[in-house]
Amino acid sequence: MKPKTLILMVVAVGCGLGASYMTSKLLADRSTKPLEVQTVPVVVAKVRVPGWQQIKYPEKQFEIKQYPADVAPKRAISNLADLKDQRLNKPLDESKPVTLDDLLTKEQQTIADQLQPGQRAVAVKVNAESLAGGFVLPGTRVDVICTTRGSEPSSKVVLQNMLVLAVDMQSDRNPEQRAMIGQTVTIAATPIEATKLTLASEIGSLRLSVKNHGDNNIVNVPIVKAADLNKPSHQSNGEESEKPEALTTPAPTATTTPLPVLPADDTTAAVEEPPVVVAPRPKRKHVMTIQNGTKREQAVFTHEEEDEITSSDPVGTANPETPSSTQRPEVTSPPTKPKTGPVQTAAKSGVGGSKTTRTKRIQ
Repeated sequence: MKPKTLILMVVAVGCGLGASYMTSKLLADRSTKPLEVQTVPVVVAKVRVPGWQQIKYPEKQFEIKQYPADVAPKRAISNLADLKDQRLNKPLDESKPVTLDDLLTKEQQTIADQLQPGQRAVAVKVNAESLAGGFVLPGTRVDVICTTRGSEPSSKVVLQNMLVLAVDMQSDRNPEQRAMIGQTVTIAATPIEATKLTLASEIGSLRLSVKNHGDNNIVNVPIVKAADLNKPSHQSNGEESEKPEALTTPAPTATTTPLPVLPADDTTAAVEEPPVVVAPRPKRKHVMTIQNGTKREQAVFTHEEEDEITSSDPVGTANPETPSSTQRPEVTSPPTKPKTGPVQTAAKSGVGGSKTTRTKRIQ
């Protein structure tokens, strides 16, 4: 064998051995060190999440998992805060990643998505006049005025500060459209407000008055009747001069009701209450018995006044100490100022029919 050929063979064998050694070393390094894979966070559902419902607490329904960058879904949501107050456009199963395509966009939202908890959407018929000339647009705040006709026409504000959700079927406001004429208006209302609005639309005609967006005040507006049209409604400074009846009614004043006037001859019905309670004086009662033949008569005197003859009984049948059952009741004067003066008593004597007159002063 030639020396040149031998040298070439030695070089070839050396190169082969070197290449084999480097290859085995490279394979050994790969087996001992793990491969570094780049991952990204992805929000996935922990439980089945229903669609079209507002997500208030994302941490209760979702969690974050790490996905390889090459297999992570496109447009995946990586932060739980991005799901706050959002809605899904379809139900989402457990362990499914959430993407931006799963969220309900503004264009996909309906009127029901704009309602607050406890609110309802109710529609009423309107025209150009009741729509304030067409300036009632979606998102406008209005007051609802109901006008009834008949024998006593009246107008009343039945609802205040109501949110207009849509005019006809348009729920979004076009920035370039300043007015809109429709036939129906959808308003957000509570169940009680919805029933009042429905009843008002049946018994009268409705008009919507537009409010300023920053005016959320609820004012007390009285019912306006036909007789109130002649009254001034505004002062020179632009403030309302009329106030609700409950606020303008003067406070009642204390009045003294006069006592009824009694007839002059009716002395028993008049009752006079003395201003000062005075202990009544003891009654002084005098009984005079007059005997005329077989008849016996009695006269009863109380205080200083003289009563008429009250009984006439046969002799032996009347008790001089006890008045007869047919005797008229005593007439007692009211507790007024005592009168003084002579009292004359006439009695018939029992002998010869002669008359005797006695005078007695009673204090």
